Amino acid sequence: MAWFAPMLWMPLLMADRFVSSKSPKRLGRILGNAYTHIWLAHVVYWMIMLQGLRLAHWTTHFGWLAIGLYLGIYLPCFVFVGRCCVHRLRMPVALAAAISWITFEWLRGYIISGFSMACLSHTQTDHLLVIQIADLGGNQIISLLIMLVAGSLYSMVVAARNWSNRTSAKKTILVHAASILLVLALTLTYGYQQLGRTYSDVSTQTTVGLIQGSIDTQFELTQEQYSAKNKRQQQSYIQQSKLARQANKHISLLVWPESMYPFGPTYVTDPQPASTIYKPQHQNYADIDDATFRQHVAIVRDNLRRSNQDLLSLLNGNSTESSNNSMHLIAGTDIHDLSVVDTPTYNSAILFSPNGEVRDIYRKSHLVMFGEYIPLGNLFPWLYDLLPIGPGLAAGNGVLIFEIDGVIFVPNICFESTVPHLVRKMMQQSNPQGQRGDVMLNLTNDGWFWGSAMLDIHLRCNIMRAVELRRPNLVAANTGISAWITPTGKIVEQEAKRKDGFVIAQVATATYDSVYMRFGDILSIVAASLASIAVLRSFKSVPPNRKN
Repeated sequence: MAWFAPMLWMPLLMADRFVSSKSPKRLGRILGNAYTHIWLAHVVYWMIMLQGLRLAHWTTHFGWLAIGLYLGIYLPCFVFVGRCCVHRLRMPVALAAAISWITFEWLRGYIISGFSMACLSHTQTDHLLVIQIADLGGNQIISLLIMLVAGSLYSMVVAARNWSNRTSAKKTILVHAASILLVLALTLTYGYQQLGRTYSDVSTQTTVGLIQGSIDTQFELTQEQYSAKNKRQQQSYIQQSKLARQANKHISLLVWPESMYPFGPTYVTDPQPASTIYKPQHQNYADIDDATFRQHVAIVRDNLRRSNQDLLSLLNGNSTESSNNSMHLIAGTDIHDLSVVDTPTYNSAILFSPNGEVRDIYRKSHLVMFGEYIPLGNLFPWLYDLLPIGPGLAAGNGVLIFEIDGVIFVPNICFESTVPHLVRKMMQQSNPQGQRGDVMLNLTNDGWFWGSAMLDIHLRCNIMRAVELRRPNLVAANTGISAWITPTGKIVEQEAKRKDGFVIAQVATATYDSVYMRFGDILSIVAASLASIAVLRSFKSVPPNRKN
């Protein structure tokens, strides 16, 4: 269906007259504007597509509405720029549609923090032969292919309707049919070749356990309810970790999803003993004096240290039980940085060594609007009092690169994996030895969106990241869908939604850097440049008595 649906947009790009209204009233002129109609229709589409965003809490309905109103802008922009390409640069409608579409699909990954979910290309993740070209130009090249095919099909239909001029119609149909067959043949041939390639060196590999609990995300719990939920969380993830270890005694790394580290209310960073510890500026701490808070920090720090040691000791076992006594754990949780005045809170992934010590921390850099921060929240702090996210989260500014058994891992958190240029930049970073990342880790808690298509949409994004960068992508997702994805986009193993379980993956060092890894969004930049030229020419030479 994705290959034919865009045909419905082609008449909008081809029409001579487009924006008109005979209503003398201002409101009538606005509502009669064709671009407004397209925007409203697209808003409805996005609100249906992303309705899972409202499920976290009743207040997130406002964020869901705001995002829908914003994303609805992109379809009328596509139509406008596409029309500029057709009527000003005299492009064939197929090429104009393709250039305009991928321009805005690419821009969507940058503007207002970036939102690259539900791209046209994501409809093809089940077709491995087709998506292999993503390693050349990112997911946009697949969207480009779909729009070219849809535009050519539309041109063939138009030619067939004008059969009175048979010579011209036959020529048009043959040219577009040949073009479709050629691009599809090249795509499938390339896909077949890439599926047969090897992208890693199996002589250096390690085993990873992806742990999936099924913990519903809930707000506004009583102390008793919170304690019960925390106990269930501990039991689930410890039990599944033990089962994974029993299933494969060579596991070197366990991965627990975002916010699933269950020991203590939060992890507290360990500032130098001589440094000042600042109390978080949050209403929960308003009635606690500084001395009491310092005592609380000391207790939390001691409890966490002992919990870490007990947990890793439990999971690692002893030499008589296992051939591997050096299993690491990376787990998602919030952390407070108490060493600075404003005590920022970060959505983080903490890497624990086998003896329970903190080896390193990754602080999420790309935050989710209305879920982790509110636009203009710094200017209007009272907005945070309306939402269940407290004072909001701070964005980190670094990348975590760590090595286990010679394999380099690079973690990201939650919807960071939906932003192509961000993941590419993270995987391009190298450790002190100059080694780039071999494996992507996505720690996510998609329990916020249970009951919606968001879980499947997120998985499709992760499949695309694997193909673009030719790196395995390991997804540990609370409530699902946890998965082991190969560099070709194949799901070797996945865990069902809302089920306690685990996935065991074997990954190795990478031996191949894709074109997209090396050169990034060159294709999209070229398309955006052509689109800009078309728009500039439109403004410079608007014919009289014509509106576009």
